[in-house]
Amino acid sequence: MPDHSAEPGPTDAVTRRLPARDYILLPLVVVATITLLMVVSEVAARIVWPEQTDVSCAIGGPATSERFRPNCTAETKAAEGPWVSNQFNECGYRSAESCRPAAPGQLRAVVMGSSTSRGALVAYEDTFAARASAALTRLCRQPFDFQNLGTDWGDLATMDRRVPEALALKPNAIVITVGPFDLSHLAIAMEPQSERPGFTLHDVVGFMKTNLRIFIVAQHYLYRDPAAHVSAFLSNKSDSSSYVQSPLPPVWQERAELLGRLIGRIAAQTRPVGVPVLLFYVPDRAHAALSVPQYARPGLDPAALGEALRTAAQAEGAEFADLTPDFAAAGDFASLYYPADGHPSAGGHRIIGRRVVEALLQDPAFAQCRANSTMIVGQRAP
Repeated sequence: MPDHSAEPGPTDAVTRRLPARDYILLPLVVVATITLLMVVSEVAARIVWPEQTDVSCAIGGPATSERFRPNCTAETKAAEGPWVSNQFNECGYRSAESCRPAAPGQLRAVVMGSSTSRGALVAYEDTFAARASAALTRLCRQPFDFQNLGTDWGDLATMDRRVPEALALKPNAIVITVGPFDLSHLAIAMEPQSERPGFTLHDVVGFMKTNLRIFIVAQHYLYRDPAAHVSAFLSNKSDSSSYVQSPLPPVWQERAELLGRLIGRIAAQTRPVGVPVLLFYVPDRAHAALSVPQYARPGLDPAALGEALRTAAQAEGAEFADLTPDFAAAGDFASLYYPADGHPSAGGHRIIGRRVVEALLQDPAFAQCRANSTMIVGQRAP
């Protein structure tokens, strides 16, 4: 029989016929095709999911704290949410009421903090400050407004410098909200000389969220399942997600203490004039989900950070509330946060507003409001 083993097969023939340049061109064609598909997808995502998170009314720079131009209006939008109008009063505060000194008989709270305090990406009437203002005006049976001095995370470290400005508004209380993101960046701002971790998965995700809209879209749909969000959260091995560990890692204990010192500098200015400071911890979405038995993981303690913050705040004479159980009890995480962006949505602000009202009603400064609230509840009882 003839030996055909040495005869060239079809594949060998094709291989020999390929010019050398094809070994370069073919991979380039594949890369170009993938790149084109990504570009088209990104353009489509930016058209269907527009985003505008920067507030055009913002003024200030690296050397000064952020402020907002008085009597200014700016439109913002989370890729996952609606267009929102941000209106600032004559003092540059995101408040519906005038910033004129409170008239006799008028009650007022000043809000300080970062973007959650300001109500970023949420319509004003849906923010916790607007909700609490309406509820307390009804319960106290007299005008109760919130002057919102909230700006962004970059101003947290110097928030105590704005206390004289806040006290000039003659408030009955100062309300501050913080979240894990705030605490991480507070440590960087207050201790810039400390060693920072190298480039982590958290940094990669942050870069993609900032620069790729298609990534936000994919993350939005993936995170609609809280279990997937929890898994992604725990897969991040940087310290940005370690605050649910038990015991609380030293880096997060230090951040709680840093916040406590900041609250102490604020309280030192408010205490002599009898203005209470109320601090509210607003959890991240994955943190809140971990407090639900369905999504809980063994060996983790979602209450650890809240307890550290409570200890730090109360040591400085501030009142503290951990809202993690409130968010966990609500259950419907899809309506409480923008899943990919991370900010509380209108549903989340409803929870914050309810807890702010409850906390203020418990403060001795609002004893009459509490009495009125009891009367109203009694009148509605069958």
